[in-house]
Amino acid sequence: MIELQQIPHQFASLDEALNILEQLKENESDCTKNWSVYEICLHCAQTIDGSVAKF
Repeated sequence: MIELQQIPHQFASLDEALNILEQLKENESDCTKNWSVYEICLHCAQTIDGSVAKF
């Protein structure tokens, strides 16, 4: 299980970021308001992906 303090500020690859997201998905104890860390990161990724896809 990964802790929030272990997440790097920069990822070496997309695969590394996705791997960490999968680990966060399984750790539902870390939560901000009603969203887990996984849901927050997923939302950010989808927002970025959507804005890039428009170009």
